[in-house]
Amino acid sequence: MWRLLSRVIEKLYKASLEFGIPTIDVEDGLILSTLAFLVCTQRNYVKVVDLGAGVGYSTAFLAYGMSSECRGELVAVELEDSRFKELAANTKLLSEIAGSNIRVTAVNEDGLEYLSRLEDESLDLLFVDIEKKLYPEALKLSKKKLRRGGLAVFHNAIAPRPPEEFFQIASKEFKTIIIPSRAGLLIAFPH
Repeated sequence: MWRLLSRVIEKLYKASLEFGIPTIDVEDGLILSTLAFLVCTQRNYVKVVDLGAGVGYSTAFLAYGMSSECRGELVAVELEDSRFKELAANTKLLSEIAGSNIRVTAVNEDGLEYLSRLEDESLDLLFVDIEKKLYPEALKLSKKKLRRGGLAVFHNAIAPRPPEEFFQIASKEFKTIIIPSRAGLLIAFPH
């Protein structure tokens, strides 16, 4: 399966560059894979959402983490129409990585609107890589949407740095850690 992942992420990395999408570093992707795998070991059925999925590069890492003995769904949300069309076209590849027990879907919508419409306590893992000024609102929403034991992961916790309000909310309402990769990942676990 990792060979398929390698081929797919290479393809999606090139597509991201063509669309002018800054991608996560491979080390951040591998962290996402690991977190998705760990979440899958704790539940019979999982729901994972990638907000700001672009063409599906980060989604591929999440799919890989879910590919081992996991049942559930993986939703990739992208607002920008041309990126979404590419993401939708890549859904078959993402499904191949995730395996037959994971339903992979692409949604063309504003990430915060999508998140706000989800049922409370319905998510096991949320990856957020949208406009950084929207991080405080995404973090607030995530607290309601995550199941007990669920995680929210925010890209660019170090660079480019999100607003200070984001870190204030995180420190008051979540247990957090920043993984000090080049861009940084903030992992948030609701109290």
